Amino acid sequence: MLSSPLKSQKIYLSDFTLMVFDECHHCNESHPYNVVMNHVRGSKICPQIVGLTASTGSGKSRGGKINPEDTLNHIIALCARLMAVTISSVKIKQNVEDLLSRISQPVDGKYLVYKVTVLIYIF
Repeated sequence: MLSSPLKSQKIYLSDFTLMVFDECHHCNESHPYNVVMNHVRGSKICPQIVGLTASTGSGKSRGGKINPEDTLNHIIALCARLMAVTISSVKIKQNVEDLLSRISQPVDGKYLVYKVTVLIYIF
């Protein structure tokens, strides 16, 4: 049984055949995603898990520097917490182009901000 904010309601893993976690890179320690996954890992019932993220992160770096080995270990630990069997990404050129046509590209820009302008918006 999963925890519910409404104590009178009970949610069971058997109620689910699929769980989708958006921003799954947050699945660590006491994050609610990991709490749910602790129930899944401890159960014989296993719904299909789909984790979505744009950035897996790199874990905690030593001395403020990103270390490739630490990054790989971070990704492996994330996959283990989500019981990942497969990692998929968009690689086929046609699919990449299709994906890029559907998302907004970030725009870098510099804007001059004057103290008077800021004060107008604050007050």
